[in-house]
Amino acid sequence: MAISRLRLDWTAFGYKDWGGATQSFGLYVPAGSNRVLVVTIAGIGYTTFSNLRFNNLPLTLAVRRENSYNDVEIWYLLNPPAGSYTFTLPLGRTDAALGLATYSGVDQSNPLYSIAGYDRYDRWHILGSCAYPKDGLVIHGGVNDCGNNGNAHMYYASGPMTRIVSQIVKTADGSNQWHVYQNMGEYIRSGAAGSQSWDMAIPYERNSQAVQAIFNPAPDTKRLCQVIWFD
Repeated sequence: MAISRLRLDWTAFGYKDWGGATQSFGLYVPAGSNRVLVVTIAGIGYTTFSNLRFNNLPLTLAVRRENSYNDVEIWYLLNPPAGSYTFTLPLGRTDAALGLATYSGVDQSNPLYSIAGYDRYDRWHILGSCAYPKDGLVIHGGVNDCGNNGNAHMYYASGPMTRIVSQIVKTADGSNQWHVYQNMGEYIRSGAAGSQSWDMAIPYERNSQAVQAIFNPAPDTKRLCQVIWFD
């Protein structure tokens, strides 16, 4: 079964001392078979994220990459209920930029093919590669503490990766002294298994992280039939 994106949403919370407050907002999940809700989240401020929930159902952390200040993660929820429900995100001293995408056709018993995390310090590029299964889905998330420049990008060596979310979260006073620039990208592979190299370009020499999660497609549900001939 091929994987398809059903819906994309995004939201951001600017830099502020939230004091551990929980942020909540409505999120709609369309109907579809073998659904998964995938969330990439990025932020700064010495705090990792935890206890993400949709309709009070806990999401599972797939991969996290952090240094002492930046943090980027991918979370997912299998078979999220279709309809409009509340998404909750506890926040500490951090800002947060989220990309939230719902897909159909993802394996519910063995969803993850592989995960990986990358970081670079004072470099222009984060380079990596991934192997993917037949009809698989590759999700990337990235965070750049990149000052007054928002031209970061992600792409695969053979062509552009779909950048489905690009967000800038500025300082509390709205200045451009520094900000976090978060990407969410996807690559839906319809066809044979293979591998691909990729490049996440950083426009300013600051600390940056990237994470990658590859999802398996749902097994083919076609029934095998035995034909018996009678003379």
